[in-house]
Amino acid sequence: MQSDRDLLILSRHVLCSDCAINHHDGHQTINIEKIKYSKKDIKMTTSKMILELFRQGMDDQSYTTKCRLRHGRIESIGRDLLTILSELDYKEEGECGYLGELIKMELINKYIEDIDQKRNELIEFSTGKTECECNRLYNRLTGKRTLVNYKKDYDEMCRSEIERFTPGCPLFFKSHLKHQLKFYEMIAEVPPKKVTPEPFNDRQCPLCVTIDHNDHKQKPIDYYRKNWLDIVENIWKNELPPLSDFCYRCLDHLNLHFVGSSCGKWEDSGEADRMFNSLRFLEGRMDRRYRKKHLRNTCEKPDCLMKDPKFWKYEIIREVRIILRVIIIERYRHRNVSCQLKDIRMGSTFLEVIRTLLIIDLRKHSREEFNLILKNMDNALERLKKHKSIIEQEIQAPTCRCSELWTMNERVLEKKRTRNDATQGTRELCLEFKKSMEEMAKFSLKEEIPGCPMDFDHGIVLNPIVLEKLEDIDLEDSFEIIDLNLEDSFEIIDVKFY
Repeated sequence: MQSDRDLLILSRHVLCSDCAINHHDGHQTINIEKIKYSKKDIKMTTSKMILELFRQGMDDQSYTTKCRLRHGRIESIGRDLLTILSELDYKEEGECGYLGELIKMELINKYIEDIDQKRNELIEFSTGKTECECNRLYNRLTGKRTLVNYKKDYDEMCRSEIERFTPGCPLFFKSHLKHQLKFYEMIAEVPPKKVTPEPFNDRQCPLCVTIDHNDHKQKPIDYYRKNWLDIVENIWKNELPPLSDFCYRCLDHLNLHFVGSSCGKWEDSGEADRMFNSLRFLEGRMDRRYRKKHLRNTCEKPDCLMKDPKFWKYEIIREVRIILRVIIIERYRHRNVSCQLKDIRMGSTFLEVIRTLLIIDLRKHSREEFNLILKNMDNALERLKKHKSIIEQEIQAPTCRCSELWTMNERVLEKKRTRNDATQGTRELCLEFKKSMEEMAKFSLKEEIPGCPMDFDHGIVLNPIVLEKLEDIDLEDSFEIIDLNLEDSFEIIDVKFY
């Protein structure tokens, strides 16, 4: 080496031990930037070292800390941080699985911000001379003989939500009141009246409105029934916002369900698998720990859609598609329409939207196939929007003639279902009548035609005898009269439908 520049060049290269000790002809070096595993190992080792130093510092303070629970909640988040650091694959931009890596990195940022906020509060509290009540209470409990696992209860109180910071000792949090009362009862003391209310997390990230549907904590069920189409359109048509706009809970949900992970196949360890019996092996495959241990191998698709950021939002949509499906079906079940055939017409578009949502998979489709799926979905949503607008305008409209015929025919079919085989011919004609009405409703679905589908220029003709008898029947008439009138006609005619 002749200069510092030579030392800098050497630091960026890997060479064999003989080359390092003795210069010889033909020696070779490799640029370290080209060795992916070494970059990953260096970054992982550095991350773990920094976190380990932080944890050692926290451990050194654990014996002198003046608030055991404040200290414990920082340690709890630190363990979660270490876990997600160990899950990083250090995918590079442009690689399949890079989206999953970005989700993990954003979670890491939120963990670090939360730790920093809670650590600052602990340091500020520790500068005072007063020891926290949770320390005194824990010391009293330590000397008690009891079957109550108070250490486990303390650990539970150390768990806290990210992005919802509550200052003060967790012992007095309102959500921990049952633990607090139990502890003071064990040591035969009157609990203090202090209760710290925890702030309500009202942050709404782009995914919250979807993920919240199952528990309705943020939005009532009526909100979804009223705004169902806006919810679906917003997540489908809007561009994917920065991951920093997503809340911790939604990011954690995506990470737990491996959203954005590589599309390579899951690698199975043959030796490990043979150690499982069949039942335990199946359970193991379903367990997240198994999926962590047996990671996906490298994607080998030259034109993998997971590498293209413009398709990433559809990977997230794929994760919430079942919830979107429930939102759409929930609204469809609570519809109120005056025209039955228009309702069937809109129902067909509902089904098309749902079916398209359910087949979205960046890992399975080629670019051409996926672009066709996107086009079909865009068209179906536009038709659904038009159907919704027309039907909403007719909510107060009088009942359509097709609705009365449909209702009457359905009642006859329900009655015939419980009768013997002697009335089977009647039932078959009513089923064909129903089928013809459905064909009317589904005629030229891609066109927006005004009016009732019975009046469309489709050329479908209803059985005139069935039509006449159904129109003559009063909805209040008894089923016995219905049966008698229809039986008389159906015994002498067998009309085939178009």
